Amino acid sequence: MTALVAGYPPVHRLRLTAPAGAVADRRLNRPVRVIPRHVFDARLLADVCSRGAQFRRHAVRTVTCTPDGVVLDGTLRAAVVIGADGAQSVMRHAGSVNVRRPG
Repeated sequence: MTALVAGYPPVHRLRLTAPAGAVADRRLNRPVRVIPRHVFDARLLADVCSRGAQFRRHAVRTVTCTPDGVVLDGTLRAAVVIGADGAQSVMRHAGSVNVRRPG
């Protein structure tokens, strides 16, 4: 985890200013890190690939869950698939895959 966040120190306070000038400013209950998305994504991809994951860019249309893993579009098979396609995840909606929430 340290390499993923290197160079981006913890932030203890949040301050947002609206275009009209209104300000929301507060101390956070716990520190967070603000890392540009392209930096974090590149670091995360390099880290998992160094551990043996294979990266494939593929526009997924169908997702089938099997006892052995996942089949994408009837041809790509994997034990685990990470769909990094944002909040409206095609991966999740395509196969009605359950999303595991932390807890």
